[in-house]
Amino acid sequence: MVGDYVFYVDGTEVYLLKYTGTDTEINIPEYVGAKKYVINAVAFINTSIDHIDIPDFVTDIGNYAFAGTPIESITIPDSVDSIGYSVFYFSHAGYSNI
Repeated sequence: MVGDYVFYVDGTEVYLLKYTGTDTEINIPEYVGAKKYVINAVAFINTSIDHIDIPDFVTDIGNYAFAGTPIESITIPDSVDSIGYSVFYFSHAGYSNI
C-alpha cells in the first residue's frame, strides 16, 4: 500500500488494485521500473473522484474501473493500450469531458 493506493507488483508489471481515499481529484503515483501499469478492474468503483488525468505511464484500464463515481473529467493518454468494458458504468460522467 502506498498512501491511499493498494498495489500488486509482479516483476515489472504493476497493478493498482484499489483506491481507498476520499479525495475528489487524484494523482496516480508512478512505480519506477514498471513496463506495464494497470488500473485494475473496479479500482476506483464507488469512490468520490470527479477528476483524474491518467498519467502516460498507465498502459491498461480494467473493467468497471471508474464505475459508480461522480467523475466529470478524465484525460486518457495514448499510452493506454487497453480499456475494459463498462469503465464508466453508472458513473455520473458528462461524456463530453472524457
